[in-house]
Amino acid sequence: MNRIKFCKLHGFGNDYIVFEADDLKNISLNQFAQNVCHRNTGIGGDGIAVLEKSENKSADYACRIINPDGSEAGFSGNGTRCAVAYLYYKNLWSNESLRLETKSGIKTYELLDDKYGYGRAAERREINHWWNRNCERMEKFSGEQELTTNKCAFFN
Repeated sequence: MNRIKFCKLHGFGNDYIVFEADDLKNISLNQFAQNVCHRNTGIGGDGIAVLEKSENKSADYACRIINPDGSEAGFSGNGTRCAVAYLYYKNLWSNESLRLETKSGIKTYELLDDKYGYGRAAERREINHWWNRNCERMEKFSGEQELTTNKCAFFN
């Protein structure tokens, strides 16, 4: 039985389940996302974010967003915010800015604060427009959990 670590976060009302790519080797991401995102039989989410170090020298990390129907999104602002917060929360990123490779190009994120211990991030172009007008913060849903394939995952 395989165990897969994940973290479920939400940003601006959308919840994403964040995984590290190394933990999902040899797994079909489209079927996996459909199962995991199902709100009745899975963890439930608006999608999954899959992170890995970028091979592109212009980016720090790469992020794939997989929708609940198994299709890959070009980009998700809320999904990538959750992914970037995960990197900070797991101490994989500590700088004030991060270059994230997505299917729709490289996006730059900036750390806004660490008041809650896991960081708040926004894409650079959105900081003045969105974050200053909407002071919602990204919250940890339930901390790090383990997903056991072939079994339900329960949250404390």
